Amino acid sequence: MTAFNPTGFSALPVVELYLGENFSGDVVLQAEYEDGSVYEQTLTGIPVRLLGTVLYLDCERQLIRDSLGELVQSGELEEFPTLLPGKTQLTVSGSGLSGFGVVPRWREL
Repeated sequence: MTAFNPTGFSALPVVELYLGENFSGDVVLQAEYEDGSVYEQTLTGIPVRLLGTVLYLDCERQLIRDSLGELVQSGELEEFPTLLPGKTQLTVSGSGLSGFGVVPRWREL
């Protein structure tokens, strides 16, 4: 997925992870920015009870929530992704992950 940030400020998105019924393991998030820099982190600690649901990574609040809005205490992500100004190529992978989405939340003064 390619996102284009039209502002001069980094955006702190909400990343939606669609966990399939057969999801297992961790989720690898990667962003390749227009300036050549790369973000790559692994989300761990996703509870089995969340299989078949949506997980929300709130990058502004640095929280992981389930589809009911409850905090996922066991989820661990060392650094949450941002969308730098310009083009960002986003990749999300994991065994049994059925897809992902991004709500960019552009910011301007």
